[in-house]
Amino acid sequence: MKKHDAHADILDYQSYWHDAFICLDTYMDTPLGKQVRKEIPEHTYTANLFQGKAYKVVSPKYPIQQSYILIEKQYYQNHKQEIDAVRGDTMKLLAYWNTHYKQKDDYLLTDDFSSRIEDFMFEKYQKIPNTPFYVRRLDKKVINPYEEPAFLKLYNLLSEMSMKGYSGKHMDEGKREDLISKDAILFKYHTSYKPKEMIMYAPQRMNDTYVELAGELKIPYVTHGFGILKDSKHKDEAFDLLASIQTDATLSNLLIYGDKPQMKDGKVQDGDLHATSDYFGTMGNNLLAYPSVNENAKKKELVFALDKEATMKQFVITNVMLDDMLTKIDEFNKIINEANIFVYMDDYFDNYQLTSTKEVMQRVDKLKKQLQDAKAAKVIAQLQQQLEHEG
Repeated sequence: MKKHDAHADILDYQSYWHDAFICLDTYMDTPLGKQVRKEIPEHTYTANLFQGKAYKVVSPKYPIQQSYILIEKQYYQNHKQEIDAVRGDTMKLLAYWNTHYKQKDDYLLTDDFSSRIEDFMFEKYQKIPNTPFYVRRLDKKVINPYEEPAFLKLYNLLSEMSMKGYSGKHMDEGKREDLISKDAILFKYHTSYKPKEMIMYAPQRMNDTYVELAGELKIPYVTHGFGILKDSKHKDEAFDLLASIQTDATLSNLLIYGDKPQMKDGKVQDGDLHATSDYFGTMGNNLLAYPSVNENAKKKELVFALDKEATMKQFVITNVMLDDMLTKIDEFNKIINEANIFVYMDDYFDNYQLTSTKEVMQRVDKLKKQLQDAKAAKVIAQLQQQLEHEG
């Protein structure tokens, strides 16, 4: 973890290195810590605790996440009755498209199925960070997605849609890339609380229709933050630095944009490089910094207003400590990556293509057995125990 600097005091907090970090509760109770708290929306702060305690100085983002599909306006108007009948039920919406969509040469239905599994299952399952496993919202049980009937149904459905060419599987690679570059895509994904109020997805898609993927389900945003290492010799100074970064607008602007950002009408003209929703590996409180060109000019006020009015539904805490499971989780991830199920399903190069849904599901079944043989059930039981401790 510290191979680049044996004398590091501050590192990006990761739950799988949890034991390396100190608890920050005492610092958060100081006058300086209370100033930091004022800069973090309450739902965001709570969602980023571990077993009720603070281990990182949170970088504030959206207070609440909600998944949406952005549908091209004219297509939505042409199919409004059918789409409205299934909006809020992701599986029914996908099933509708699987049955009724007709692939065109000048449009893709979407440019990606395989990397959106988590979004599609957002209504009923929550991903456990840094693991391949999920929590079932209904009963808060940790599950292996390659054994869960709902996931198997989704894999089968997405495979069928991919095989039909809805994401360009059978299209000439150059033609497909040209459509993507033109944004000739009927639906895209976006995750936020109230997206049009917060930040534009892309200027050319601002007239799209926003369809909720999971009805009214919203969860707090688990975001990035820096923590202080237990073996630091400068813990107090480290916290003072982190606190200053989170409370000082001038310092945040320097860290995020540098000393000479290109400005126009009070906004930094850097496209979406520093959008409020993103983490770009740097320190700084984006809510205090200048707005980027596609950000709301009053982003801090808006975020705190959204946080105040937000109501959480069915939130399951998944800040879990993975220290003693890391070796096994790395083993599971290696097995999953080598299986390449959805890369094979969605990829567009001939040597990677699978030709049928049957082949995809055979690979899923093989992967399920490999994870069982690797003792995935034991790690799932450990994760379950932690979540039950969280209450």
